[in-house]
Amino acid sequence: LEAAKLHASHWGDDGLDELPWVSGSKAAPSSPVSGEMVAMLWKGFCDRYGERMERDWIEVGERMAARFEALAEMHDGPRCLTHNDFRPDNMMFASARGGYPVTTLDWQSYAYGAGPTDLAYFLAGALPADVRRAAEPELLGLYHRELTARGVAGYSMDDLRRHYGQGAYLLFLTAFFAAMVVTRTERGDAMFLRMLGGAAEHMLDHGMLEALA
Repeated sequence: LEAAKLHASHWGDDGLDELPWVSGSKAAPSSPVSGEMVAMLWKGFCDRYGERMERDWIEVGERMAARFEALAEMHDGPRCLTHNDFRPDNMMFASARGGYPVTTLDWQSYAYGAGPTDLAYFLAGALPADVRRAAEPELLGLYHRELTARGVAGYSMDDLRRHYGQGAYLLFLTAFFAAMVVTRTERGDAMFLRMLGGAAEHMLDHGMLEALA
């Protein structure tokens, strides 16, 4: 529900394209991240964590590193305001003493982008793969109903499923990119590997390996 509330607030709002501080807008500076940088960081991640990764995860990473530029051109639907690091670690939840049900923090990566990418980022990163697979139909339906209730029209469930299926690439990229640029800790290692593994499993489930062929 929180993702749908955020995305519906600026769904198809091309006024965001005029704001240089919104990543992904037409007015924003070009991203400093290049294909060469992604390939270098992925190689470093493999050198550091290779023995702790599944073979399928490595295959996903190799394909992504080789086709990084294609990822930005993959989304073919409406854009909206996105968080781009939408995960439980960046949320505060109400307690028995009160508070807002959910408060989302850490807005340094917000963008004019594909809303279902936030949804894939959250579900692939927060849930074990078997739980995610079982819950996806219900949660995608809930998200779609909430978008519609908040005035989003003309966005079909088929479009949502396709865009959601494409969306976990950002979680995968964030995991290995961040792991190689922040101070290394044991907790960080576990977190980044969990993020990367969850993203890889989501991408494999939704045919992203074939899409990046």
